[in-house]
Amino acid sequence: MQTDYIESWTSLSNSAYASFKELGEISTKATEKLTDQQLGFLSTFMDTGVKHLTLYSEAKGYKDLLSGFTKLSTEYNDKLLETLRKTTEVLMESKDDLTSWAEKAIDTGLAPIKKATVLPAKKVAAAS
Repeated sequence: MQTDYIESWTSLSNSAYASFKELGEISTKATEKLTDQQLGFLSTFMDTGVKHLTLYSEAKGYKDLLSGFTKLSTEYNDKLLETLRKTTEVLMESKDDLTSWAEKAIDTGLAPIKKATVLPAKKVAAAS
């Protein structure tokens, strides 16, 4: 009898460990991808700042300056939108991974409960 309990707890512990390890891997993957996106955004921001300062020194007049600012703004907005699109993809992928993980964890968690309720029901049926 105690062996059954020990085996159940061992199985539950191993299952919980595996489940949380998988959750950690999902979180790590998402964090790495989001960090890459942030670094890319920071690089774009710094690059645009350098181009902005260069434009001040190279512009021959206010018309050149304004057209340069317009071009830089357009480039920056395009890069920002691309970063946002990629970030959204990462978040959606993470959502899908977490949903899959949760469904699997629920199924795994319910298995011992189903088993525990079936055994007493069989014992009651056998005793009748």
